Amino acid sequence: MLFRSGGDALSKILSSPKIAITTLDLTGNRLGGKGLGNMCPGIRENLILRKIDLSDNAIMSNEVGVEGIKKILRRSL
Repeated sequence: MLFRSGGDALSKILSSPKIAITTLDLTGNRLGGKGLGNMCPGIRENLILRKIDLSDNAIMSNEVGVEGIKKILRRSL
């Protein structure tokens, strides 16, 4: 399990140009909104990632991380 602190580590991994992950399943890792927010910079920089499953991560719709993901999705459309 990654918990909130795992968001920083995932951000660093996802922003690496050597990473070619197209699908990332993070189901049940309890990232929370803060962990998701910490992941946003790496997700934003990753040009290959196409699908992320964030099911069962205790993320509430009003948290900062959700707003970060919304901004990334708006830019990618």
